[in-house]
Amino acid sequence: MEWEAYWQSLLTEKKLNNKVTELNLYEEIILEREPCTERICKGICDRYDEMEKHLEAVKLDCIKEFNQIEGVYLKSGRVKGKDSLLCKVIDKRRENIEAFDSKYYDLNEFNYDRIITDLVGIRLIINYRGKWLDVHRKILEMFPLLDQKLYEANPLLEHRTGERFQAEWPKVYYAQNDPIQEYKNEGLYVKLKAIGYRGIHYILSYRGTYIELQLRTIYDEAWSECDHNYVYKKEENRSHDALVQLSKILNRLTHLSDILNDTMKSVYDKEGIVVSGQENVWTALSEHIDSIDEIIAKLEETDNIFREFRSRLVDKQEDCDEIGE
Repeated sequence: MEWEAYWQSLLTEKKLNNKVTELNLYEEIILEREPCTERICKGICDRYDEMEKHLEAVKLDCIKEFNQIEGVYLKSGRVKGKDSLLCKVIDKRRENIEAFDSKYYDLNEFNYDRIITDLVGIRLIINYRGKWLDVHRKILEMFPLLDQKLYEANPLLEHRTGERFQAEWPKVYYAQNDPIQEYKNEGLYVKLKAIGYRGIHYILSYRGTYIELQLRTIYDEAWSECDHNYVYKKEENRSHDALVQLSKILNRLTHLSDILNDTMKSVYDKEGIVVSGQENVWTALSEHIDSIDEIIAKLEETDNIFREFRSRLVDKQEDCDEIGE
């Protein structure tokens, strides 16, 4: 497909026409220069096929490196596709058009791979939250942190020939009311995510390429996939507001599954709940009783939230009957 046809198809399909028009007008009227968004995107597009091959090889090699880490349930990776990359370039240029101190302000076809750090993405999925610390420490052995003063001076470190390391200080995303002291004890940055997203993010410098590595549980992954499919950047869907609320409920349930999974692991390791001499009575360690009480309380709270959501629903056909349609 020729560039012009591809460009127009991308803008239409991804609903980017208004954003690009806004960028063009700003550059023409405010900056008094020729619009360059399309030029930048075309420059990236012209070279990205070869770049994509390189990134795919880097991704596969890096995943092999992670095979030595014990306790990882699943490893997966992807290379950002051309459409997704150009959409991100447009969004970041628009969001930072007046942010002169932002790394995205001067983003162009020649430096995008040194600014956009998720051209390669890898996920390590663990089957229960309690494994995070062992896996985290192993990641740091493979991709060590450099002097903290370097990160304070420049949040994203440049590549170093022949070296592999953490290009950014690792960051934990957590949800409201999550316990985070254990992450702080390890020196990780912590950041609250209102939508309920949970995960540990690393930006690795590997073979002259930035790789975004995400570490999370199978339950966090399940919620994240669902939210990404039906909620994230899906505002055009007429049911978006309802889907946001349902995603929040699902987030609570998957997080409770994580807590229950950790409790089961602890019960197994400590043989903490056993049948007593009385019929239908089990003796249990206080920590396991406390965990189960916490889960029950959260389930009841979630049940109330779900019922409140249900109370707002009116059958569409009944509504039409009432107004005579």
